[in-house]
Amino acid sequence: MQVTDSAAIDRAVPWLIYWTIFGAFSLIDFYAEKLRKAFPVYWLFKVAFF
Repeated sequence: MQVTDSAAIDRAVPWLIYWTIFGAFSLIDFYAEKLRKAFPVYWLFKVAFF
């Protein structure tokens, strides 16, 4: 069993949060054509955050 130091975990947390949010937006983008029509500024938010 390998022991992970806390500094490595602290560096990984922001990336895990980023990829979780990116994955959620990717799923929304793929499946939600109706959401895009109902929420016209979706593309603005997408450009602002990604």
